[in-house]
Amino acid sequence: MTIPAAGALAPQTLDATGSGATKRRLDALDTLRGLSALMVVFFHMNYSFLLYNLPIIRHSYLFVDFFFVLSGFIMYYNYGRLPDTASFSQFIGMRLFRLYPLHFALLVAFVGCDALYAVVRFLRSGSAPTTASGDYVFDLILNLLLMNGLTIRPLSFNIPSWSISTEFWTYVLFGSIVLVFRNVRRYAMAIIFASVCLAALFAIYMRYGAIAGFTLFLFPRCIFGFFLGAAMGTVVSPGKCGSPNTNSPIAALSQGVAVIVAVTAVTIVGFGRLTVLLPVLFAAVIGTFVIWPQTRLTKLLVRPRLLWLGQRSYSVYMVHWFVLMQVGAVLRNVFHVPVVAGQYELGPAIGLAVSVLSIALVLIVASQTYRYIEQPGRRLGRRVLNMNRSPQSLNSTAPSPRARRYNTGRS
Repeated sequence: MTIPAAGALAPQTLDATGSGATKRRLDALDTLRGLSALMVVFFHMNYSFLLYNLPIIRHSYLFVDFFFVLSGFIMYYNYGRLPDTASFSQFIGMRLFRLYPLHFALLVAFVGCDALYAVVRFLRSGSAPTTASGDYVFDLILNLLLMNGLTIRPLSFNIPSWSISTEFWTYVLFGSIVLVFRNVRRYAMAIIFASVCLAALFAIYMRYGAIAGFTLFLFPRCIFGFFLGAAMGTVVSPGKCGSPNTNSPIAALSQGVAVIVAVTAVTIVGFGRLTVLLPVLFAAVIGTFVIWPQTRLTKLLVRPRLLWLGQRSYSVYMVHWFVLMQVGAVLRNVFHVPVVAGQYELGPAIGLAVSVLSIALVLIVASQTYRYIEQPGRRLGRRVLNMNRSPQSLNSTAPSPRARRYNTGRS
């Protein structure tokens, strides 16, 4: 992952000194984000029992928490100082243009498919198509308002977009806190962020009577992971990046151990009450790659194809449910494949073949949505928010020399 020093839509780099003079790329975290998105895709595929029943696959929904922690870390470094309401509005506007275009496009696709299926049923049965129910319309409104993940109603339409919904409102909470406490030092901000994490856990406890409901109460789950990442951002000094020992075997070993421990925990913990610990492990993984950005392990993770996946991870995550739903519809309605206990009854070879085909389709569609929806949405955001000015003029939130000791950049 890379961290922008002159805007959330600019080439993303991490300022290693806090002064803007030297920039270190953290592309390995982009790859980890892409691989996490791919694991979520595997979690939703139920075509091959060889894959479907693997513990790491059955529990890989937990990699969504990696997104939350990483997002909080990045947002702190981008927006750790919002001096006025104008900068807060710019922050929210940029996040909206980053998330909403693809979310809206997928919502239109789902509604369009629903209408198409209704027409097909009408042509087959000859009965008049039913009108949309009140619940359907209400669900549509919640999705349009990015409120579909706030547990007001059961998840609908593009199910994975619940995390986008919760993350957007977490952005609003984060920006409000940063604006209100704009004059505090970073260690005081760390205490504030940690307090928000504890408040999120308390909300989960009050809702379910135990922290075991961590993965069920979606909004507090996002808040916890996001502010954990933000708190880590206040503690992990960017000045440690690129140290003389960054390429040492110990650095690579630390990264490898952190990744292995986190993946093993995902495999073992599953749906248990210890899931609350996983964001902490994900934060440790991110921290090792921030402190040591140029190890042998990071060089393995910055291969072009892996970076390609990381750059399109948002599209991969957002489009996969739609693609898998269409694949499932073809299996049921064209090939009449039965579904037993939530799993398609396919032979081992055919199941693997369908899984590989589904992954290929997800990547193809994601590459197109990235090109024709994500990137144009970002460019539109720049124009609307006047982000095409020079860095000096656009950076209304530029930190003072003293603040630069604590923040790597703004947008």
